[in-house]
Amino acid sequence: MRRREGADMGIIMLCSILLAALALCGVAFRRHRRRSARRYVAQRWNHAVAAARSLERVIWHPDAKKGAQDAFLSIKGDLSQFSDFLQNPQRIDWVARRTLLVAIERRLSRVEWATRREIVYAEKARREGPALLAEIPALLAATARTLSEGNNSWSAMRRFNRARAQWADAEIKLSLGIRDWKILYPLLADIRFGCMAAAEVHRSANHIYRRGAFEEKLCSLPRIENPPGRERLR
Repeated sequence: MRRREGADMGIIMLCSILLAALALCGVAFRRHRRRSARRYVAQRWNHAVAAARSLERVIWHPDAKKGAQDAFLSIKGDLSQFSDFLQNPQRIDWVARRTLLVAIERRLSRVEWATRREIVYAEKARREGPALLAEIPALLAATARTLSEGNNSWSAMRRFNRARAQWADAEIKLSLGIRDWKILYPLLADIRFGCMAAAEVHRSANHIYRRGAFEEKLCSLPRIENPPGRERLR
């Protein structure tokens, strides 16, 4: 009995030691996690502020979208709140602050990339839009002539009819005095692509038709028999 009680006490003590060790490991891990998060915030905070200043130089550009500007104001509010927390570092949840800072950096990068891309696209639209607008009527006429030759292709006609409908939409916008190339340029680019695709599909379809007709004619020719007295080659 005493031996059993002694063994039970040993097991209890061993379990207590293990639980205490696990608790100490948990405390050490949480302390390490807080220190690591605090170091990250100290290293990356200035980078986030610099990224926000860089974005502010382009976000109010006339070609920037309102959605991007609203996102920037939201990020700026988060940065201001973050700065207030740093005034009292002893009461900061550094792990939560690191998570927030990582999210802020990603949002800043995403909004700046999208804004700069939008500005470049708008400049391209204003530069290439007028020439593309002048090109479309002749392109539509040339595509119509191409589709009138040879066999009809349903796929080609579907693409061409869509391009003509888009051109009618563009003409309505132009008649209303709309000259925003950010709106017109993608529409005109779709029209050009639709015409080119329709012509290519039509040519490919007629090439297949011609090849099929040739093969059918070839198969209809009488088969040449081997001359008498000559064995078939194997």
